[in-house]
Amino acid sequence: MLTGECAQNIDIKGRIMVPSRFRGDLGDVFVLTKGIDNCIFIYPLENWKKLEAELIRLPLREADIKRRFLGGMEEVEIDKQGRILVPQHLRNHAKLQKECVSVGVGDRVEIWDKSAWELKSAEFTSSSDSLLDRLDTLGI
Repeated sequence: MLTGECAQNIDIKGRIMVPSRFRGDLGDVFVLTKGIDNCIFIYPLENWKKLEAELIRLPLREADIKRRFLGGMEEVEIDKQGRILVPQHLRNHAKLQKECVSVGVGDRVEIWDKSAWELKSAEFTSSSDSLLDRLDTLGI
């Protein structure tokens, strides 16, 4: 399972180190795509294929969802130094600067610009009552 949080830097060529805690579950080849809230989603191939099958079955009126996830998708391979090249269009989508944070959320990893992640994390802290309400509604 992909869990935890790791701070890292993206280099001038757009490469980022894949944290070792995620490598075993991601494998050597995996999928990057545009995420929600200006982050990048990273899926192991097996998880991506399941999601891809569901996305393909969506009706035509959901074309925007298909465009976002399928159109923004890139298959990447980890290099010998444990890095991946994040394509420019995905770096632009996530507004990645030098400092990044990778966050494991179970079935995928999310890559965030550090300042965007700090803002998102602050939302969690400031809305703990609504988070508890949501967990309660979900039966968790």
